[in-house]
Amino acid sequence: MATTFSQNALMFKALSDPIRLEILDLLSDGEKCACVLIERLGIAQPSVSYHTNILFKAGLIHRRQEGKWAFFSINEQGFLHACQTILAITKLDKHQTLLNSSCCSCSPSLSPSSS
Repeated sequence: MATTFSQNALMFKALSDPIRLEILDLLSDGEKCACVLIERLGIAQPSVSYHTNILFKAGLIHRRQEGKWAFFSINEQGFLHACQTILAITKLDKHQTLLNSSCCSCSPSLSPSSS
């Protein structure tokens, strides 16, 4: 279970940076060469490599090598997984189960207003 939380944290960390979100926006209309990302983002090649590597390790983009050039594209399965993870974490019935339990003082059945 801890591994799942760690993996999810990596995925959400990848989505928490403005440059990485801009990279995803650039890739939203199709595959791009790293040189295009460098030009459009106005940042150096090592920075693009750093950010694309985080997105790749999180499973959010694909990377393919052609000679010395790297090409990147959106990994649709990675984003489906991200969406499913958010839904699983925030599922209403999961919260209802927690709220209906009487294991702590925050339970509605134990709150002063319900007495």
